[in-house]
Amino acid sequence: MISGTFTLASQSATGTASSAAGTASRARASGTAAEPLLFGPENGIVRRLETLVHEPQPAFNPLVFCGSSGTGKTSLAMLLVDLRAQHLQTTNVFRTTGADFARAASHALETDSVAEYRSRMGRADIVLIDELQRLANRAAPLEELQNRLDGWLRRGSLVVVTMKTLPVETAGLSPGVISRLSAGLCVPLLPPEQATRAALLAHYAEREQLTLSTDARERLVQRTNSTPAFLTAASLRHALLQLAHLSSTNKRPIDEALVDELLADHLPDEKATLRQIVTTVAKHFEISLSALKGDCRQRNLVMARGVVVHLARQLTSASFATIGELLGKRDHTTILHSARKIVELIDLDPELRQHVEHLRQQLTATEVHR
Repeated sequence: MISGTFTLASQSATGTASSAAGTASRARASGTAAEPLLFGPENGIVRRLETLVHEPQPAFNPLVFCGSSGTGKTSLAMLLVDLRAQHLQTTNVFRTTGADFARAASHALETDSVAEYRSRMGRADIVLIDELQRLANRAAPLEELQNRLDGWLRRGSLVVVTMKTLPVETAGLSPGVISRLSAGLCVPLLPPEQATRAALLAHYAEREQLTLSTDARERLVQRTNSTPAFLTAASLRHALLQLAHLSSTNKRPIDEALVDELLADHLPDEKATLRQIVTTVAKHFEISLSALKGDCRQRNLVMARGVVVHLARQLTSASFATIGELLGKRDHTTILHSARKIVELIDLDPELRQHVEHLRQQLTATEVHR
């Protein structure tokens, strides 16, 4: 590993070789926080957080992670929540998003069920609110969040939040919410620098058992005015899968020339890629697009939606919210649950695992030749 980089992992991602291998395969399928996360010196403060979640009462609360798309803030938040839950040996975790919190709070107010709503949330030992900035300019939900934050912090519950920007820089938040979030630890996450991208690339190449020439590695992680760089972990992983397909199909080594061919074509538009995943999965399982995006809970449809979710997380950098929007405007929490459930099914069902691998190969081939 390159000097200065370090990893964070849940207990389930460490241990014996066999359990680690199982975790790695599940992480590849889901793209969830079960996979160890690698950070570079540009995000060195993250190293301190692993010990913080093991303290009886965290020294900093709330924990607020800020950063642009692809910096890993949601994956880091999920991992720290998992670590805290393992330490406390609790399953009493409340996970939501800013948009879902706003909808639930508004519904509780409209249906006169505020007491039940507050009781359900108030018992949580750990709270995760992803994309909190989506609460901006929502006066009633923001007031409710301020009250819930007071309750959680009095109770000693760890609150973990992700946002695009620092609370004080996020337009539309109330002063009360800003002050409570800012009283904890706000951690701006930066995109990986070149040395960290090199470490990420080495990690993914080893995991996929791929050999890249030195020139190919340098070409993939460099940043120049004339060459697009793969600046996030997700984009590097995606590029490596495409290179693996090109190498296998054309029986060529992964060298600088092959990387240049990929760079010349650029990566496909993400929305187009997501639509291609949905269409390909529907055709493979012989179901209509309307059924796949609809409300029916038949087992085969639920399974197919799960396959779409984990392929989207594996092959693109799309967020849970973006995937949910494409799958019939499903909310972030539903997609997150689907991502976790499909991992269990893939792990238990060899036939489903074969379907998934076939679809992955088909989709990477389609993207390379588009």
